[in-house]
Amino acid sequence: MKTWEINRAGYRVTDYWAKASGLKGRDLAIVAFEAVKEFNWISDYEIVKFDLAKPDIMFRVWDLMDCTPFRGKEKKTTSHYFRGIVSGFISKLADKRIVFIETKCIAKGDPYCEFRTERTL
Repeated sequence: MKTWEINRAGYRVTDYWAKASGLKGRDLAIVAFEAVKEFNWISDYEIVKFDLAKPDIMFRVWDLMDCTPFRGKEKKTTSHYFRGIVSGFISKLADKRIVFIETKCIAKGDPYCEFRTERTL
């Protein structure tokens, strides 16, 4: 699966979840994080910053499925699948193209994976 396809998956699910839940913005993001917990993609999460207008968003996730197999074994961050889905999802929420970078990663020995907005396109 190509990176843009992963991003599109997150982008496309946003409308469905918004319609089904009647939520938007941060509240819809919380629903998404709760869903990925139920899928066992993460064990927990923390939204540190969430400003769609700037955009300035940072969140942390524990035991991310992309990175857990490499826990403490890598020199670089390893989440590309999850990062792509979140980038697409948040891009749709903000109505602008947003790219996230992973600043901390359990694969590098950090206690959690941390993502923040890098830029908008």
